[in-house]
Amino acid sequence: TMREAIARSYNVSAVRTGMAVGIEAVAARAHALGIESDLPIVNSLPLGSAMVSPLEMAQAYIPFATGGIARRATPILRVEDRYGNLLESNEAPQPGTRVLTETGAALMLSMLRSVVTSGTASGTRWYSAGPYSGRDAAGKTGTTSDYADAWFIGFTPDLAAAVWVGYDDHVVRIRMQNGRGETGGDIAVPIWNRFMRRVFRGADPASAPSFPGAPSGSIETAVICRLSGCLANAECGDKAVEEQFWAGTAPTTYCPIHSSTSPFFSDTTIPDFTEFDRILGVTSGDASH
Repeated sequence: TMREAIARSYNVSAVRTGMAVGIEAVAARAHALGIESDLPIVNSLPLGSAMVSPLEMAQAYIPFATGGIARRATPILRVEDRYGNLLESNEAPQPGTRVLTETGAALMLSMLRSVVTSGTASGTRWYSAGPYSGRDAAGKTGTTSDYADAWFIGFTPDLAAAVWVGYDDHVVRIRMQNGRGETGGDIAVPIWNRFMRRVFRGADPASAPSFPGAPSGSIETAVICRLSGCLANAECGDKAVEEQFWAGTAPTTYCPIHSSTSPFFSDTTIPDFTEFDRILGVTSGDASH
């Protein structure tokens, strides 16, 4: 499913989705979300082939936490001199621009939550445990070719933070002493955890804000087969998962793979990718969404 692809960082799924909606549309959406750097119109763009700063990445994830509203990042809240006199303040609420529908933002938020609950950033559970229990978080890890860079962009309802680990010359690779490469989940997520624990030290989790939800009736749930993307039947077994959809876009036909009457009955059958279109609400080649 799209949720699993995001949670486990499946590169093929990202490229197929980018080709389905159009790479130009991917770049346009990234700019609307908050990416300011030039983005090459190439099929590898959804994999992170462009040079983008950590601040831009943190800024681009703000709409997923705000119900679709983009805002300028404010990395420096205030500046004081050594006597405590205020020299500059950026603490006033920033004006925002809607770049995603509330429903679209809620669906993306739900999938990005899966990254931290069961995916490549599941180490963030350390952050939300103990005195921090009750604080919600979501995000996405990233690891570039041959372990040159490790990323994690994570956010709560009130703070987005990006962690990048790497070398400026892109020559030295991030590897452990045994030679195994370090991923975003291995090295960037723990740094994010420590930072967030420091930020919210002493804060009452009970008073923490919540992520905004989708408008009532705009999202529906269905139990689908994770291989076919169709409604699950009794023979789908552990391949059946509950998934969210735009209202009116959930599949209506039952799984043709896990059926004793199907000539394609096999646990190893390669699924098609029509489910990605259904979740995104687009048709193949349509760059308008």
